[in-house]
Amino acid sequence: MISSRTVLLDSLARTQAEAQALARTIRGGECIAFSGALGAGKTTFIRFLCAALGAKVEASSPTYVLQHEYPTKGDLRIEHWDLYRIPTLPIELEERIPGNCVRLIEWAERFPELMREVTMLIELRLESETERSMSISSGMAKR
Repeated sequence: MISSRTVLLDSLARTQAEAQALARTIRGGECIAFSGALGAGKTTFIRFLCAALGAKVEASSPTYVLQHEYPTKGDLRIEHWDLYRIPTLPIELEERIPGNCVRLIEWAERFPELMREVTMLIELRLESETERSMSISSGMAKR
C-alpha cells in the first residue's frame, strides 16, 4: 500500500528533524529516490539523513563523481548517487540492493526503469528562499 505525506521545511532544524525521523525507519535494502529542481535541497536532506544513519564522514554531492559510499558506525552501508549528468543508467544500479545497504539516488526519475526499484520517493519543492515542501511517498516497490 502506497502512503504519502507532505511537510513544510521552513528551517534547517526542521529539515534535520525530518531526516532523523526517516532514519529511524531505515533497516537496509531500501532504494530512496530524491526528486526536485536544482537547489531544492536534495543533497542537504541527504547530508542530514546520512548523519542520522551514523555515517562516519559528512555526505557531499556526488554530481561530478556519480556516486559516494559512506560507511557507518554500524553494519549499514550508504550509497549516494547523483544521476543528473549521465545519459545511461549505471549497471551497478541494475543490481539488487544488499540487505545491509540503503541506496539514496538524486535524479532517479530520469530513468523510468530504475523507478520500478524505488521503495520511497522524496520530492522537494522550492516554496521561497527559505522554505521547501517535501512530499514523501513510501510503500512503492516491494523487496
